[in-house]
Order: sequence, then C-alpha cells, then structure tokens
Amino acid sequence: MADHGKPALRRAWGRAALAVWATLLAGPAAHAADLPRPPAPDANLDQRARFAAMGTPAALDARAVEAAFAPVRAEARGLRVLVVPAYLTDALLPLRAVGLVGFFDEQERWLQGEGIAVARAPIVSAAAVRENARHVAAAVRASDRPVCLLTHSKGGLDALAFLVAADEAALAKVRCWVALQAPFWGSPIADLAADSALVGLASQPLLAIMGGSRESYMNLRVAERQEAMRRDAPGIARVARQVSILSVASWIDVTEGSWFVPSPYAATRRLMESAGLRNDGLVPTDSSVLPGTRYVVLPNVEHAEVAIVPPLRSGSADRVPLTKLLLALALERP
Repeated sequence: MADHGKPALRRAWGRAALAVWATLLAGPAAHAADLPRPPAPDANLDQRARFAAMGTPAALDARAVEAAFAPVRAEARGLRVLVVPAYLTDALLPLRAVGLVGFFDEQERWLQGEGIAVARAPIVSAAAVRENARHVAAAVRASDRPVCLLTHSKGGLDALAFLVAADEAALAKVRCWVALQAPFWGSPIADLAADSALVGLASQPLLAIMGGSRESYMNLRVAERQEAMRRDAPGIARVARQVSILSVASWIDVTEGSWFVPSPYAATRRLMESAGLRNDGLVPTDSSVLPGTRYVVLPNVEHAEVAIVPPLRSGSADRVPLTKLLLALALERP
C-alpha cells in the first residue's frame, strides 16, 4: 500500500506537538542560553570506542555482547538488580497493566531468565529526591545480597542522594550502578516548567494525586543541581571510588516519532539545541555524566526509549542487548 502521505502526516503531528509544548513551556527560549553548562566529561573515562565496536544501540552484535557479559555472568547471578524508575512513571501504570506501555519489563524478564534477582525500589516517582533517597536506602539495606542499581532519569538523582549520604555498610552493599540519562547537572526543561505559571497550575493536583509534590521537578532545575553537585562533590568522589559506575548519556538529531504517535521531544530538543546544548530531548548530554565515572554516549537515542516502550513506537534502542552490555561494562573492575 502506498504511504506517500505518511511523512506529511508525521510533520503535521510534529507541528501539533511542538505547538502544545511551546504553550506549556511558555517563556523565552533565550533563558536556556543563560544557564550554566555542565562540565565537559573526562575523555579518559569515555567508553564509546568499546561500545561502538559492538554495534549501535539499535543493532548490537549479539555474539560480541555475550562475549562481554560472559565473564561477569556468575557474579551477576549473585546480585540483586534494583530498578529505580524515572519521573512520573507511576502515571504509566494503568497503560502498563493493559500492555500498552512497558517500563523495564523486557529487561526484567531477561534478568530473571538469566537467574539474576531483580526488584523495583518502592519510590513514588513524583516525590522529591530527598524522600525517594530514603526508600532507595531502605531497599538496599533490606537486600539479602549485593545490589546493582539500574536507574533511569530522575531515578539517578534519587540513587545519588542515597549513595552520597550512605554509611560505609550501606555503600559496601552496592556493587555497581548503571545510571541511564540522569540529569545530574540539571535540565533547562525543568527550569522552563518551573517558570511557567500554566505548568505550575496544572501540575499541582496531578502531582498530589500521585503522592508527589512540586519539589520533585524543582529538584531537576539547573541551578539546584549545579549547587548540589558542588556541595556533594566530596561525597560523589567517594562513591565513584567505591562503586563501579557507568554513566549513560545520549543525544538525538531527529525526532520523527511514528505515523500515529509524534515524538514528545521535538520542541524541547530544538530549544536546547538553539542554546548550543546537544541533548536527548529532555536532558543535555553532558549533564548525564557523573564526574569520576566511566561513561557511554548513545547516538540517536531519545530520553525514554532505553527504559520505556511507548505505545505504537519501537524507538531506536534494542533494550535487552543494550542493558546486557551496559551491565557487563558496569560490572567490570576498572
């Protein structure tokens, strides 16, 4: 069947999504240009060359990934992978229950099939970082085996707050951490949302229903995260020395979406790019690299697709092989 109308339809959907975002995030785009930049990551810790040798996020070499994972398989089976979800993922639960959306479901099935214990941290995704850090701490302390943290987006901030404040006994229980697309240095999109009266008005009742608060997205602002990173620098250095951490960042140049579902990141990507910030649609790429940690930068991967299977869209990340490879890299002892 001819599909000559599909590109035009996708563009129409994209323009509609752009208009919606522009309305919700009303505010001068130049504001983003005035924000402090994340520091450039340490090139000596860059794992991109090793990753690229195994393929792309959408097409990884299965044999190469297995060769990387095989040396750590026995140790991985003695761990508990603790998943710390991203911001607002509680809102996806009804869609997840009927199979329209997945959130780490594929990865959890693979982990269980490998004989690796897996659990989800009992956080409220819309709650403040300080509150969720306590729940992550409780889950780690309650684990009957060493833990590997698998976090996405704001979940990485929840985990970092726990780790920085952890005593030696709790920190010693954390064997590794795969930090996917965390806004360690903040996101200009959170600043725009915080400055928007419309977003503030609309979000309060919705966040309250989910057991959260406005503080949750205020925690993601650039100035607040920059201050937290400066304040916690000694603690972060301590964590980076004692825990094997892999920071995972990404970037996108095109946000086509699908015929039915436009990408939600079209406007936000363009806004940050206009300020000179390469990004994954929500978070500047360099913001997702925790100082002192090895890191991978995934090309052409949107913010959510490493963890979430959106309705009617498959994305460009092969999530299970990708998770397998990232876990293998994280479990290596530098």
